[in-house]
Amino acid sequence: MAFMNVKRLFVAAGIAWGIVLGIAGGIYAGGIAAGFAWLFLFGDDRWPGWGEAAILGVAVAAGLAILAGCTALGWAVGRGYESAGASRRARGGWIAAGLVLLAVVAGVGGVWSEARQQDGIDRQRQEQADEAENLAELQAATHRFTGIDIDWQGSGADGSAVLHIDGAREGAYRLEWQIRAQVAQNPLMTGEERLDLVPGPASTGISIPAEALVDGYRGILNHRNANVMVDEPFTLEARLTPIPSAAEEAALPLAERHNLEQGWSKLADEAKAEFPVRFFLYGGELSWQAR
Repeated sequence: MAFMNVKRLFVAAGIAWGIVLGIAGGIYAGGIAAGFAWLFLFGDDRWPGWGEAAILGVAVAAGLAILAGCTALGWAVGRGYESAGASRRARGGWIAAGLVLLAVVAGVGGVWSEARQQDGIDRQRQEQADEAENLAELQAATHRFTGIDIDWQGSGADGSAVLHIDGAREGAYRLEWQIRAQVAQNPLMTGEERLDLVPGPASTGISIPAEALVDGYRGILNHRNANVMVDEPFTLEARLTPIPSAAEEAALPLAERHNLEQGWSKLADEAKAEFPVRFFLYGGELSWQAR
């Protein structure tokens, strides 16, 4: 190792480590500056034009300071070997060469790690884009309500409703419906069933028994024997939610799968229609005509 200039080797080691640590330190300092600016200066408001330049300047300044410090340290350590004996200088040369090699390995490892991390981020973004596209396609194909026809004659006759549906998706759906009065929070009647639909228009019927509707109204009264005149529109509310297959569910975003379980999904469709209801309760006894 007598041929080696030990001081130059240590300076090279200092520069090599200065580059590695300077890049890492500059990124860290820039992140801190950006966090400080967001928390205490600009927040979610529009940042001034010099904001990003200032953060970049902090990062560059920190990186150059680390590079200068490592270079100066290498020069100082190498200078200490100038007056040393041949064996000590040789040992110092090997140490400096080892430090250069370690810096190269660390730099290559850092680049590989960053590339791998970025590749993971890119894959995650692509997966999210694919899931969003799958959701949009499923939403476009999912059956929706196109109308509700209610047959309600009143005067004690049972009624019915026909829900008209159309869509391009073939699969299972959950149909939920309820009938509400204007004066009550709780529904008077509810129902639920599974529909297996094919592409194209479809319809399904709901029976509205008059006695059951009145019993539902009795259930919301504070006194079941009260004298009540009911003359108001009741509302039929329907909700159609797709039951995804295993393949469809696997292609959806995790958040949308959770929304489906909770009943908040944008894949669900709702419709409502009103029909006039008139009856009388005298001491809890039903009459369809005024006495």
